[in-house]
Amino acid sequence: MEMSQINFTIDNDNYHFTFSKFLVEPCLRFKHFDKDEEKYYPDLVGYFSADCELYDKWNGCLAIEVVFTNNCYSKK
Repeated sequence: MEMSQINFTIDNDNYHFTFSKFLVEPCLRFKHFDKDEEKYYPDLVGYFSADCELYDKWNGCLAIEVVFTNNCYSKK
């Protein structure tokens, strides 16, 4: 959470994220048309600047898992 800038490699592409704020262990809710609401509690959600090319695709935020403790489902 102290790192305001993080570089990620996704497949063979490198992305630079500049975060303006973080939320710690927020509750994210996903509503499916054919299922009940699902809740997901990532370790952090970072909000990043529009200069990253993934800003529009990911709505300017990125869920971050810091420590792996449980198997996760595909949405996570």
